[in-house]
Amino acid sequence: MIKSRIPSLLSLLLLLFMSNTVSSQSGLQNNQLKPCPDSPNCICTEQQSEHALPFQQYGIGAIRRAIEESIIQQGGKIIKVEKDYFHAEYTSKWFKFVDDLEVRIDQDKQMAHFRSASRTGYYDFGVNQKRIEELKKLIILSLTRNASNYSVK
Repeated sequence: MIKSRIPSLLSLLLLLFMSNTVSSQSGLQNNQLKPCPDSPNCICTEQQSEHALPFQQYGIGAIRRAIEESIIQQGGKIIKVEKDYFHAEYTSKWFKFVDDLEVRIDQDKQMAHFRSASRTGYYDFGVNQKRIEELKKLIILSLTRNASNYSVK
């Protein structure tokens, strides 16, 4: 009985390991975050700019610091940082599924765009949407806290 389950368990472990490698869906395409596939486990504000985060009054340095600080505070692991691009990974507590979060800073429009996607599965029970909304709140909190620290009294 146990011997008959070993190949199944090994196959499952191999599938989970391979599915949690760096996603080919991450990165920029034509200087924008890649669009989501046709599944509910991915959210991207690049195509829905009303969900992006404006940062006009804070400046580019402040938004970069706030994004990095907020990702770490939220439990993300920053994988890659380029001039106006962040890539982070989030690992689920129980099943160790890895999700990718990307942030692109659009300096021309002074907006931050977000993309959060599950690497495996089809449905994510709203986890990626919640992650982006919570991250935006943390960024705003960081920006306003730091702005008030530097204000003249």
